[in-house]
Amino acid sequence: MALIGDIRRKGGFLIAIFVGTALLAFILGDLLGPGGSLTSTNQFEIGEVGGEIIPAREFDLKVQDAIENYKEQSGSASIDAQTTDLLRDQTWVQWLNEIIMGAEYSHIGVTVHPDEIFDLVTGSNPHAIVVQAFSNPETGAFNAGDVINFLKNMDSDPSGKSRAQWLPLEQTIKKDQLSIKYFTLIKKGLYITRREAQRDYEAFNSSIKSNMPCNGIMMFQTVL
Repeated sequence: MALIGDIRRKGGFLIAIFVGTALLAFILGDLLGPGGSLTSTNQFEIGEVGGEIIPAREFDLKVQDAIENYKEQSGSASIDAQTTDLLRDQTWVQWLNEIIMGAEYSHIGVTVHPDEIFDLVTGSNPHAIVVQAFSNPETGAFNAGDVINFLKNMDSDPSGKSRAQWLPLEQTIKKDQLSIKYFTLIKKGLYITRREAQRDYEAFNSSIKSNMPCNGIMMFQTVL
């Protein structure tokens, strides 16, 4: 009950976080695009969220990973500027969510046990992303045996590509399960009035700061 009460007290602020995250992604779209000032150098930080610095170089590496994963999954040798911008925005929002929600999960003790992931991969009701990844491209049929065989032989791949393909999928399942658990708790214990939601939204917006130093690099800081 104490856990539900804690979620309820913070519920309005959580809603404001999601709205603010979307707003930040929109604002930073141009800055993170090709030629944007935040991606033109490796030596600057592109922001700070909850006291955690986001280095431009590390962010760029995550974007490149997202691009390579997209090309491999789509079978494309290259992608256009619009798709690159979309992947960059998705990477940014994902990073923000990992920081913000990671702190929330840790605070209230929401976790996912490895056995849960194993069941979502090999059990009778596999996660949707597993079904999608291991369905026959011609017939659309899913065979659980293909998943088990892949996992058994994954580390036998000397190139390491099999494990590299699997890890992002496993992380997606874990994040999805964490989110499901968290919002299940919210549904059980959260109710806020429209006035409370508006108040928390305004408070969150007032905590988003931007400054334009003389070097032209814009810094965004989210104070949580």
